[in-house]
Amino acid sequence: MEILGRPDERKLKSCMTLFGLLPDTPEYFGKVLEKYYNGGQDEKTLQILKESGS
Repeated sequence: MEILGRPDERKLKSCMTLFGLLPDTPEYFGKVLEKYYNGGQDEKTLQILKESGS
């Protein structure tokens, strides 16, 4: 199911990944990833965070 066209679908995945990593974050960020991305997080976002030491 397509919810948004590119590049917006990548932006959504990146944002849900980023916000989902915050402490005490609401569960709906993970639910969006689960529903539209089979639970997968955005690897580029994770890599940027790793490189920045976050």
